[in-house]
Amino acid sequence: MRLHKQDDVAAACRETARGCKWSLYEEIGSGRMIDAASYAFELLTAFPEERGRLRFYQERYRANLAQDLYLENLDVHSMDW
Repeated sequence: MRLHKQDDVAAACRETARGCKWSLYEEIGSGRMIDAASYAFELLTAFPEERGRLRFYQERYRANLAQDLYLENLDVHSMDW
């Protein structure tokens, strides 16, 4: 029973993140904080339909992301979605 409740919470969190995905993309592009941009990027990897846009942001805003998220270290197209 507890697992079911955790699944419900996880699904609710995913839908909340989906509802603010443009804010997450804005954070990546802003250049304010590498940690915040990297967390936003990682949250967006939960959505397979964002693969193409994430790849663009990964290339365009490389300097705003942690090195482990650079294209040569993480290919969003080859992720196990």
